[in-house]
This record gives sequence, C-alpha cells and structure tokens, in this order.
Amino acid sequence: MFLDFLFGKKKDSDAPATAEKKRDIADEARSLLAEKAAISAEIEKIGKEKFENAILLRNEAMELLEGFDEVLERKEKAEYGAIATRIKFARKVKVTVKDLERFFAKTVSLFDSGKLREEDGKIFGRIYDHLRAGNTSKAREKSNELAGLAALKEREEQTDANAHEFCDKLAKELADVKKSLGKIAEYESFGSVDEKSSERYRGIMKRLEEYGDWRAKHIASLKEMPLRSLVSDMKLTEIGFPVPTDGKELAEFMKSEPELTEKSAEALIEMDSYRDEKLAHIVPQVSKFRRLVRENSKYLWEIRDLQISEFLSANSKETKHVYEYATKHGAPSAEVINELAELGEGGLEKLQREQERLEKRDALLQLAKPSEKDTLLARKKELESVLALFGK
Repeated sequence: MFLDFLFGKKKDSDAPATAEKKRDIADEARSLLAEKAAISAEIEKIGKEKFENAILLRNEAMELLEGFDEVLERKEKAEYGAIATRIKFARKVKVTVKDLERFFAKTVSLFDSGKLREEDGKIFGRIYDHLRAGNTSKAREKSNELAGLAALKEREEQTDANAHEFCDKLAKELADVKKSLGKIAEYESFGSVDEKSSERYRGIMKRLEEYGDWRAKHIASLKEMPLRSLVSDMKLTEIGFPVPTDGKELAEFMKSEPELTEKSAEALIEMDSYRDEKLAHIVPQVSKFRRLVRENSKYLWEIRDLQISEFLSANSKETKHVYEYATKHGAPSAEVINELAELGEGGLEKLQREQERLEKRDALLQLAKPSEKDTLLARKKELESVLALFGK
C-alpha cells in the first residue's frame, strides 16, 4: 500500500523508537491519513458537491421538523386562546410554510442543476410532501434515511479535528526542538572564556565582602568614639577622615566642658536640637556650643554618614595609607586593597565581564545539552516529514 511505502512497514522485531513513552508519530499519522483517505473515497463516490448539498438540505430539513413540531404543539392553544395568541400562531405558521417552500425550491434547483443525487432528491421531496401534509412523523422517518450521510459528515469533521490537534502538537514539539537546537548553536558559537580571570574575580569579591564587613564594624566603632579624640588624630586624616573647620578650638572647648568629653559627633548634633533651657543644664556656654557645632556642622554630619562615604574604601586613592591602617587594625583580606590598585581603573569590571560570560556559558550548557544534538536533529527531520504529509 502507498502508506506502507511512504512510512515503511514495521517489522515485528523493530524496537519502539521512544521506549513506549512517546507515541509513534508515524503510526498515528498513518492511521489519520488512512481514515481521511477512506472518508474522502466514500464522499467521492457520492460527489463532493452533491454530498455537501445533501448535508446542507438535511440540516434545513431537521430545522423545519422542529418548526412544524412547534406549530403542532401550539395549534390547540391557539384555537382556544386570545386573539393575540392566535395572531402570533398565524404568523408562526406563515413563516414556517414560507421556509418549507424555500426548502423545496432549493431542493428542485440543486437537483435540476445536477448538484444533488437522485436518491437524495427523492428523499427531500418526500420530506416536503409529508410536512406539507402536516405529517411530521413520516417526514422524520424519511429524514432518518439520510442518517448515513450525517454520520459520514460527522466522521469527516471528527477526523479533521483529530488531524488538526495532532498537527498542532507536532508543531509545538517542533518549535521546542528548534529552540533547543538554537541554544546548542549559540553554545557552540559562544567562544572561549578566560576561566582564570573568572576565578580571580570570584576571589576578589569574596575578599571584598570580608573587608567590607570589617569596615562597617570599624566605622561604627569610630562613630561612637568621643569626638575630641578624633579631632586630633592625624593618622585618620591621611586615609580620608573628615577634617573640622577649626579643630583646635572645638577640641579645647569639649575638653573644658566635662559633659562633652565623651560625646560623639552624633550626640553633638542631637544636643544642638535641644531648647536653650534644656541645653544650659548640660553646657553652660550655650551660645558658644551652638556656634562651634554649626561652624563644624559639615564635619559632624560627614562623621555621622561615614558609612556611605569613601572612607576606608577598598579602592581608595590613598592605597598605601588605607592598607597600612587596615592591616594595623586587624582587617581580614586587607590585601584586596592592593589587588584593586594593581588592576587599575576598569580592571575589576574587565574580570567581572569574564565572570558574566562564564555564567552565561554555564547557563547555556544547562539549556543546550549538546550531547542531545543528534537526537534533536533526527527528531526535527521526523517531525517536519510528518507535518509535510498534512501540508504543514
């Protein structure tokens, strides 16, 4: 048979290609195409146009039968009903009769033009006669003789629907296969990655995290220290610590006021918000206190916001001083400061790009699965071949 030639006969010894988990699409295609061919052959015996016209007239005949059933059902009520009810009934009868005559005229026209089989034309003629006589039971018996045509039409529609659903599934699978092959092609053309640079980047980032934790804790401890001890610490200014407008006067004033000797920068800012009466209980020289705080407000606020500044930053321009200070105060991974300096501007970003390429390549590898390339190519060919049989 042609279908056997097209797909090849299956031998009993042939192993299933998909280990029974996947449907053999060639077998299913063979079955669908054989069913479509058988139905088409039956319809061709009748004649495609004559078959479609017979189905059309049968559907109209069934609608007429429903209309006549309704007329007969309402007839008795209309005879004894109100005038309005009788008028509505008369209109319904008129419309139904007009539909019947239109049905008959269409039947005659199709029959005379050779677009309807003789046996079907006779059946529709008898249906017309029975309905004209008001005998719906006889008309229904006659319409049952067309049940074979209706069943054939139903088979055709169901088979077409099955084929459409089958092709949709294959088209979706084909799209997925092509997508997977596209990922494999992308992976194959991705190029090499400098894995040493990626490894170095990961090491630097780990050391930066460790150093960053130490920096945050160290800055927190500095902010809590008495301001007077910070004002005169020259080592801090070498690594970018804020400098007061007049540090000497501020330090002397805080030393002369017992309540200020242990106060931090943040505490002085808060005290400046007190009312004079409250502040006077802490610092007798209210005016001088306010003047010094406001003259050095930039300095005080910079200390308060030290965490978001460049102070003790790993990529500070004061590499030598920051490294020495961090090492002296026990900063872990302080060597990252020198590493960043050696890399220079844009050096870390360059390493980061290699890390991102590595991550993208590894992600592609997870999606691409190059080992499945041959299997996917074979599946693609198979799917395209089967879809082509359905004109897809």
